[in-house]
Amino acid sequence: ARLRDAAAAAAALTPLQKALAALVTGLDEALQPHEAEPTGETMPAGLTLRPAEALAGLRELLAQSDGEAAEWWRQHRRVLRQALPASTLRTVGQAIGHFEFDAALIALDRRAEAQDSTT
Repeated sequence: ARLRDAAAAAAALTPLQKALAALVTGLDEALQPHEAEPTGETMPAGLTLRPAEALAGLRELLAQSDGEAAEWWRQHRRVLRQALPASTLRTVGQAIGHFEFDAALIALDRRAEAQDSTT
């Protein structure tokens, strides 16, 4: 009976897994930067922040386990979308949301390593 129940549960999960995979793919595509987006954010002092600068600032705050990393993330998320793939954005955002700054930094490091290995 247990084996039959397990098989029924596994069969019921298959359509759900496919639907969730399609949802994640759609979200990843929606989070990708668009051509019409600006290449930087205007800061209050009138300076423009480029994606690499936003990423460097975030890395610095994360490395220091500075609580300001969450605010930096919120303020610069749009420009960071130009520097990071959607999957990394999601992982880093979740880690920062839980104040797991080491995990966020590790995700950024893994992305940088993967990018270096493809170039």
